Amino acid sequence: MKIIVKIILILLYITLSISFNSNYKVNLYNHVKSDYYHCNRGQSKQLYNNKNQISQTEDDGYSLSRGRKSLWNKLLRFIKPKKEPGSLILIRHGETTLNYNKTFTGWMDVDLSDRGERETEHAARLLLERGFTVDTVYTSRLKRAIRSTWIILTEINQIFRPVFKSWRLNERMYGALEGESKIESALIMGEDVVQDFRNGLEGRPPPMLPDHPHWHANERKYADLDPKLIPTTESLKDTMDRTIPLWESRILPDLKEGKTVLIVAHANSLRGIVKHIDNLNKDEISKVAIPNGIPLVYKFNRNMKPIKLKGCEPPISGEFLEKKGLLRAALQREAER
Repeated sequence: MKIIVKIILILLYITLSISFNSNYKVNLYNHVKSDYYHCNRGQSKQLYNNKNQISQTEDDGYSLSRGRKSLWNKLLRFIKPKKEPGSLILIRHGETTLNYNKTFTGWMDVDLSDRGERETEHAARLLLERGFTVDTVYTSRLKRAIRSTWIILTEINQIFRPVFKSWRLNERMYGALEGESKIESALIMGEDVVQDFRNGLEGRPPPMLPDHPHWHANERKYADLDPKLIPTTESLKDTMDRTIPLWESRILPDLKEGKTVLIVAHANSLRGIVKHIDNLNKDEISKVAIPNGIPLVYKFNRNMKPIKLKGCEPPISGEFLEKKGLLRAALQREAER
């Protein structure tokens, strides 16, 4: 009986594959044609996935590439052994000059400092020491995260892996405070007010206005997005919540397929993912700090619940591949020689 079921499934798969391949070619042609049209007309208007509000530019063929696999998995899910979930690796980008100067950076597109490059190289070496390879990578649209991604993939000899850049992984948007000194802002506005913006879950800084020198709505990197999606200020909760659609629509399915996923992003967007994975409350997430350049690794059971790893530090179940502070202390000692 089982053999007959398999034969029926195979015949059904062949029939549906022929139909799918035909539709795939038409959709791919329309996808490329649409992007070509909008690029040459200088228009930013794009078609969106209504469920996840992902533009064609950001999708980058992702939905089309998954279609055939999804069909095959659905047909064989009850006779094919279920895969073990993949590992998740979270890495905060290397230090920037604005990090060092204690400036509210947010969506400002600054590059890595020399120390930031070395932190990122060190993160790659930690992955190599533990024998990690990656299958797919997610990062933000900000230069410091993208450059960190390039460095890591180069160091682990995985530069050919697909990299998806999503605004949902951008750092928290600090509104009118972007580009301002954290120390001076505390003196002017009061330390309690600034600390509430920085560490409180729901406090929002004053919104950024169109005349702000770092107004982001006109930046080309966001031209494919609906302008309503570009924030003018965000709380920590806002930043964390905007990562979830990307997690649900892309990252989680990749992990379920057994892929090792690397996310190179920012302190607060990564904390949002950690909060979601470990189901942390607001008091618990306030205690979670993600340092630059130290990989945080998660593993999951078949129900996609996080496994508490041997070296985990409560309240999170993931494991940092190095003790916090060791890298920064070593770089500081070297600089003082």
